[in-house]
Amino acid sequence: MNKEDILGKELSNLYAIAKQVNNYFNDSDISFLSEKFQQTLMDYVRFSCTNEEQASTMLKEIEVNPGNTTDSIVNEITENLTEIGREDYDSDEAKELSYLMSLNRLMEYHCANLDNLQYLVRVVYKESEKEELETA
Repeated sequence: MNKEDILGKELSNLYAIAKQVNNYFNDSDISFLSEKFQQTLMDYVRFSCTNEEQASTMLKEIEVNPGNTTDSIVNEITENLTEIGREDYDSDEAKELSYLMSLNRLMEYHCANLDNLQYLVRVVYKESEKEELETA
């Protein structure tokens, strides 16, 4: 495995994260969330949709097929979000707080993947440019 392969794996992971996030929230009932947090969640889903499209394009460019890649951490967090949505809480405020804690974990996980990709792109393409300059 080389650096480009690792980049392909991380891009596949981003694609899986974004696709799972988009699929999950398209059918989710978030009516118990305050308007402010509903808007935040809608902004996140729009961001995730953009990630899915961009990752798909980039994967095609480097000729990597992500197939039916899924991310087990995203599965676990979305299962937790589903449970929170079904559970009875003392108040909507408590339910929202619990939901937001899990949502924050999901969003931070997504951001960590983007950070990894940013680093990998610099490493992979910096090396490629360096090799091109050395052979020129």
